[in-house]
Amino acid sequence: MSNIIQSLPAILCSLLQANRINESELSRRTNIPRATINRIASGKSPSPRTDTLKLIAQYFDVTVDQLIGTTPINKESDATTQVNYLPIFEMEKCGEILNSAYDSIDNGKILGAWTDADSKFATKLSGDSMWPQFQEGTTLILDSRNSQKNRDYVLAYLSEQKQVIFRQLLLDGKFQYLKALNPIFPTVELKQNDKILGVLVETRCSFTSGQ
Repeated sequence: MSNIIQSLPAILCSLLQANRINESELSRRTNIPRATINRIASGKSPSPRTDTLKLIAQYFDVTVDQLIGTTPINKESDATTQVNYLPIFEMEKCGEILNSAYDSIDNGKILGAWTDADSKFATKLSGDSMWPQFQEGTTLILDSRNSQKNRDYVLAYLSEQKQVIFRQLLLDGKFQYLKALNPIFPTVELKQNDKILGVLVETRCSFTSGQ
């Protein structure tokens, strides 16, 4: 059995998945800004600070060399881990696919497959409306059955514009608003025919392609 030396982003994603935490939780536990962790995990920060790497390595109980991939992490149990799958859709297709109760899963609109649970799905974030907390290309894991709460991050379908957007949900009495974190994007009021497709439960940085 050969040992493959992986890149820092791939190793960090694997460690997050193996420890069942997301970038936000790692940020909370290490006091590293979430945006910094996202940039490392997505490969957009090729030379992170040494003290940042030390904090991440310490949390996962690995060495810095193991974290950056110069020394392999030997965990024999990882090879026997059973993985369940969920669909990953193109963001702009989520509205029509989810509104048809996943009838289109086998017709070529699915991008790949990853992890668990029948009520969950995934999509890759497009655009910079949620920058800097959510970078473009971040994989969003959402639950279509979660009851949304104030300040949850949600994927929503705007019927009039025929557009799928990812925003923070703000509740004000009977009114619902979708707020972008990037201030150049306007806040949108949810209308009667608009629909929340899913509530964010996790973010990840890569996925395996399905056939």
